Order: sequence, then C-alpha cells, then structure tokens
Amino acid sequence: MFYMDLVSHDMLNDNQAILSYLELILATPGIDKKTAEYTRKAISHVRSSSLRIDNAKTIVGAGKWKEAELGPTDLWADLKEACDELLQVFPSKTIKVARPRDDFKALVVGEGIVKEILLTVMANAVKLDPESNVTLKVSVAEDTANGKRGWTVTIEDPNVKLPTVVEHTDIGAVHTKDSSLAS
Repeated sequence: MFYMDLVSHDMLNDNQAILSYLELILATPGIDKKTAEYTRKAISHVRSSSLRIDNAKTIVGAGKWKEAELGPTDLWADLKEACDELLQVFPSKTIKVARPRDDFKALVVGEGIVKEILLTVMANAVKLDPESNVTLKVSVAEDTANGKRGWTVTIEDPNVKLPTVVEHTDIGAVHTKDSSLAS
C-alpha cells in the first residue's frame, strides 16, 4: 500500500500541474474558440484521470483493512450517501439510481470505507457509460461468506458491458494480475 500511496500522490501532483497550465491557457485573453474547446476537453480528461487514481487507491486499499480496524456502519445509509454524492460528481449527466427498499438495518463492518467503495464502483460505471442519461440498478442480497452473515451489493448499468474476460472475475484478481507486456 505504501507504494500505491507514493505513486498515486506523484500522479495526482502531475495532474494538478497539468490542470494549472490548462487553466492558464483558458485564462489567456483572446483565446480562440477551438483552442478553448480542446483545452476544456483536456481538463475534463485530467480530472477524470485524478478520479480514477483515487478510485484505484480506494479499491486496492479496501482489501488491506482488518475487521478489527473498522467499526460497524449502516449499509443503507452509506448507499444513500454514495448515490447523493454521485450526482455531484457528474453534473453534466442525468443519473438515476434504482435502489432496493431500505426500511431495515443492514449493519456491516467498514465504517468510513463502505460508502467510498460504493461511490467508487458507481462512479466508474457512470464514467464508462457513453450516454448522457445513465441508469444504475443496485441490488442487495443477504449472503454468507467464511461462516459470517453479510451482504452482496450488485451495481449494474445496462449500457455498459464488461469484457467477457472480467465479467465473472473477482475485481481483486483483475487488479493484482500482472498484465504488463514486459517480461
């Protein structure tokens, strides 16, 4: 995790420097419309890159915490908060999140991280969706893993299809697999 923190910090610093230069270009008096348009697109992509760096850091870090380090949290409250924040992240898209009923408590281990993971996965889905109107379907089911009762949260976007190679693969396995071309 130390290496991930170090690299992501450096990448975010580089992105901030790039954003500063792009904003200087936009602030230049007399900038032509085409240059301004391309600069705004570049700014959008740099911000998106920063979001993905933060998302990767969150997902990689999620598997490192021990149960004793995290307190209980209400899954429904975290899901509602993540949905509310998601609407703020993508103001140019119309986002609808179809959620299940939340009229009972669903306590889970992960205080301070469950909402971040939910927001990260939903933000990635919205980012990958080419449409300006996005509908996410969230389902929650009781589950048992390693003899412990828990919950499985599924987030679906009908407009985005995962490549078949990762469709039924554990996210952790995909992120830890060495897919570099160098050997």
